[in-house]
Amino acid sequence: MTFVLKKKLKETDFEKALETVIEALKSCDLIVLAQARICKSVKAALNEDFGDCLVITFCYPEYAAGFLRADPDSLALLPCHAALRKDKGSDEIFLLFPDPIKYFGIANNSKMNGVAEVVLKKLNDVFDKL
Repeated sequence: MTFVLKKKLKETDFEKALETVIEALKSCDLIVLAQARICKSVKAALNEDFGDCLVITFCYPEYAAGFLRADPDSLALLPCHAALRKDKGSDEIFLLFPDPIKYFGIANNSKMNGVAEVVLKKLNDVFDKL
């Protein structure tokens, strides 16, 4: 069972892929907030190389508000991030999102599930831009 939505990107240059993904997020009205270069941190701390990877944090306030209205504790689960990954020794770059249907399915809350379905459509719109 998969817990992520995943798309292989056309680009083979990681920084170019990052630019393309950020533009796709913005073109779908998602606000890009931050980037965390996870693999660089792991390599610096543990000297273990996983290639290039980072997490992009983004927000769509309307959807965040919908989850918070359904359950304020959903703040801990907001699907406001994407992962960009290029494995060591590979030219393939992948964009990954948490699957909001599976993510919020654990809450067993019909209001949250309804918002998750709308979020899934928005994330697929981002994939369509790539």
